Amino acid sequence: MRSTSLRCVLSVAAAGALPLAARAQGPTAPKVTGYVQTRFEAIADSALFKVRRARLGVQGGLTPWASYKLQAELRSGGTGATAATVAATDLYVALTHGPWIATIGQSKTPLSVEFIRSSTVLELPERSMVVDSLAPNRDVGVKIEWNSTGPLTLNGGVFNGDGINRAANRDKDFLYMARAVVRPIAGLHLGAAAAGKPDTTTWDIEGTLERGRVAARAEYLWRHRSPRTSRREAGMRSRRTSCNPSASSSSAGFSSSTPMTPRAAIASRGTPAAPSISSRGTT
Repeated sequence: MRSTSLRCVLSVAAAGALPLAARAQGPTAPKVTGYVQTRFEAIADSALFKVRRARLGVQGGLTPWASYKLQAELRSGGTGATAATVAATDLYVALTHGPWIATIGQSKTPLSVEFIRSSTVLELPERSMVVDSLAPNRDVGVKIEWNSTGPLTLNGGVFNGDGINRAANRDKDFLYMARAVVRPIAGLHLGAAAAGKPDTTTWDIEGTLERGRVAARAEYLWRHRSPRTSRREAGMRSRRTSCNPSASSSSAGFSSSTPMTPRAAIASRGTPAAPSISSRGTT
């Protein structure tokens, strides 16, 4: 007998700046910011309340050309088996000179437009599976942005490539990124980006059309891994198996033609993040 389940997700977000008890005067005064996103989920005959995100941070200016941001996140596990965690999200200093902005520290990587956008303004409760699978997360490194008053914006960066809250570069290879966005007419944004390590390249194409209170967004990502990746991962698994005779053998190494998981299979084929049409006044 076939069983069916219905999942209902309701998310509520509240954001704002919290005043300090003793705030310094002037343009470089620090400001406490934060937001909370709560969620109710109903799956079949079970229901759950949880805190999806609770972030608190401080940001301000050091000089007229240098600013900083420190932010941490509290995320509830939602179940008794998963404990709540606290972790840093943004830890960086930004240096500004004319149209140039250099960011040093841990920050968002400039690849996917859906990942770059804050979760407080997303049209859906979660980012798409493809973006979660392929777009690099926050990382430690240096990125540069050139944003003039014209129709072109450029981004580039060099990161450790190990992800959020990892100060080490375990494989000794850096992650390089480049992104360009052009605005040919009012309300239309077209962009392309790439992220690469010696044996992995991720590509992204994006488009946004905004007309009044309606916006349509589309994004397409795909990843290419060289055969060297499969050989190296297979060698690492064979060494682990030889050190642990009780370990069972695993499947062949990941590549664009032999995915390891259904989620990776969707991402490796370059399935686009679903376009969204929403009322901008409700985000």
